[in-house]
Amino acid sequence: MKKLVRILILVFALALPTFSEVELGLENKIVAEAASIQTLYSSEEEVIIGKKAQIIAPSSYKKPTYSSSNKKVATVSKKGVVTTKKLGTTVIKVKYKNKTKKYTITVVPKKESDIYLSQTMAFGDQKAQIKVLSKKYDTSQIKLKAEKNNLNISKNAYFKGYTKKKCADDSITFYYGSYKIYEYFSVVSDVIITSEAWTEKMYAGEKINISFGEKLENDWFGFDLESALEKGAVILIDGQPYNKDKALTAGIHTITVTIGEQKVEKELTVAYPVAEALKNRDLTGYDGKDKEVLEKVLEIVDKSGIITEGMSEEAKVRAVHDYLIYNARYAVDYKTVKNKENYGAYGILINQSGVCQSYALSFQLIMAALDIPCRYIRGGNHAWNQVMVDGVWYYIDCTWDDPVGGNEQGNTSGHENYDYYLSQELWYDHVQNEVKDMKDIPMYRWERYYFDGEDY
Repeated sequence: MKKLVRILILVFALALPTFSEVELGLENKIVAEAASIQTLYSSEEEVIIGKKAQIIAPSSYKKPTYSSSNKKVATVSKKGVVTTKKLGTTVIKVKYKNKTKKYTITVVPKKESDIYLSQTMAFGDQKAQIKVLSKKYDTSQIKLKAEKNNLNISKNAYFKGYTKKKCADDSITFYYGSYKIYEYFSVVSDVIITSEAWTEKMYAGEKINISFGEKLENDWFGFDLESALEKGAVILIDGQPYNKDKALTAGIHTITVTIGEQKVEKELTVAYPVAEALKNRDLTGYDGKDKEVLEKVLEIVDKSGIITEGMSEEAKVRAVHDYLIYNARYAVDYKTVKNKENYGAYGILINQSGVCQSYALSFQLIMAALDIPCRYIRGGNHAWNQVMVDGVWYYIDCTWDDPVGGNEQGNTSGHENYDYYLSQELWYDHVQNEVKDMKDIPMYRWERYYFDGEDY
């Protein structure tokens, strides 16, 4: 038993650290802590937030006292150890008798990406105090400054507005204490909303483009959406975050753009594409001659009396065919009289005079209002249609069923006929090169060419 006790005592003694081991461990801890403390010699120093620093006073200062001008940024102990609290700048005063030495300490973030400016973009008429923000640190003690620049941003980083140009930008150095922030600052005049296809109107199903700057003819000068978002712009559509992949529905939408603390709201009317607008009897978003043409189409279908309840598809097609050939005439003077309206549906429907394209476009529009599938066909410098009746496609050429000549009385030539009415086979004297369903015709074609021939 005594032997067992002696063995246990020996094992316990061997397990205990020696005095020298304890001393070495303590020494290593002190060395490690000392290594983590930054030593400050010069009058301007940067210290990373969360770190400590040791003020190295002049050797002639035997028993100095220490004080901090902003204890919210950093405090200083009786032994000159600086403890950082918040981002910002403080001045540590070291006094000894009648002597004073100042150390300007700038407390900086661990990483540049940990802080950012409240805005790096502004509307030209905006007034804004630019600040440093962070999701990680308290930035309330930072007094931001700006170096001289071309955008009317003061030394105290206050943007006073800039209206010399519609769009402008400048590379500006912002700073607090000795810490510098280099930023590309942009000024824009307006929020520009355009359709994906740069059509004059916005249509349901299209994605929209939002730009910032100055609108030019079919173009813009300024900054695109992605650049604006990177610069902190906030964009909402009907109160929801903007989704570049989401198309808008028909109706009135509110676009809200916030840059800094300034908010701009724009009301955006989104129209139905042509066929849907006619089917739904909703011309919201259309105006001018475009609307005039569509209103005339609906008048023909709903009010003229040519379409009655219970009519077969063929009867409806015949009624529209007859309406066009008896109420309009071919513009025989189209070569000498340069009237662009002759080439759009406006010619036949409003002026009651136009070329083959005007007939074909007018027929297609009226068929859309009747929800009867119809195609627009071109070939050999001529235009006509193909219409589906009771599930079968037929060719129809209202222009050639309304030939010129004879004794004209108003828009009636006396030569109207059915020679080119509902044929399943293409006529020998027609050459087909291009076929377009309504959905295949881009909206800019209607706006610029097919409604009123404006851009011909």
